[in-house]
Amino acid sequence: MTGFLLSLIEAEVAWLFHLRRHGASRDFVLATLRHLVMTGVLIALTGRFAVYWFALTRLGNTLAWYVFDYWLHQPRFFGRGQYLPLRGPIRLVWGALFSFDNVHAVEHHSLHHRYAFVPAGKLPALAAFLQSQP
Repeated sequence: MTGFLLSLIEAEVAWLFHLRRHGASRDFVLATLRHLVMTGVLIALTGRFAVYWFALTRLGNTLAWYVFDYWLHQPRFFGRGQYLPLRGPIRLVWGALFSFDNVHAVEHHSLHHRYAFVPAGKLPALAAFLQSQP
């Protein structure tokens, strides 16, 4: 349950950790201001309907971070090198919401940690290469 609750505030925690580790660089401040401006524009254009957008994106982000930060790191999945396929509609919806690079990072999560320098979109090729090795 703690993992799910922490997933609710993942975006804010990540922002704070980044600020603490790297400081308020020019790019960081500009990116933060850009997000604040876009949020203000969204509220100005949609009025009270912005609440629905915020609720839906928070729910989506919470589910995504719960799967990515908590569920995939459970002993039954993490570190065994196994492929975790997302199939059918779940794969399509996940890809549409979070990108198909993210789908690859979920499906090949152990590789994502062992070879962090490999872009997520290239993880399937890396997996195929490693399987072809004796």
